[in-house]
Amino acid sequence: KSNQNEWVLIDSAGTDSKSTREALLRSDLVLTAAAPSPVELWQVETLLRLIIQLSEVQRRRVPVALVFNRAPTHPLAKSIEEAKSFLLDAPIQPNHVCAAVIKDRVVFQHSFREGKGVHEYLPADANARLEIEALADELIALIQA
Repeated sequence: KSNQNEWVLIDSAGTDSKSTREALLRSDLVLTAAAPSPVELWQVETLLRLIIQLSEVQRRRVPVALVFNRAPTHPLAKSIEEAKSFLLDAPIQPNHVCAAVIKDRVVFQHSFREGKGVHEYLPADANARLEIEALADELIALIQA
């Protein structure tokens, strides 16, 4: 047996399916992403309700972290603040809302199309790279806490 920690990331469809429930039941932390819009935040609420049900069945708490993605790049956009306010009024909230935000950048579409991360894709986009690094750093700190 290894003394090293092991992290397994499972990218699951955002639907209530057998495979999604199996992944959630085995999770120590669920990271979900949503654009800062009421429609997507209602979907997050549906996921939170499902996780609460599964947590009660297995008598184990599964924390949920939310990262905002596809956020506007315009510096005056207030969508993140509005989404956080929307969350405060919701009947249930994620355990953690990430400070890191992934903006709606074309480089994410291009790198995905080529099967690459933004750190591999050229031409480089420094802002996209910094956003991913900030999210990774935040998740590592959250896991190690």
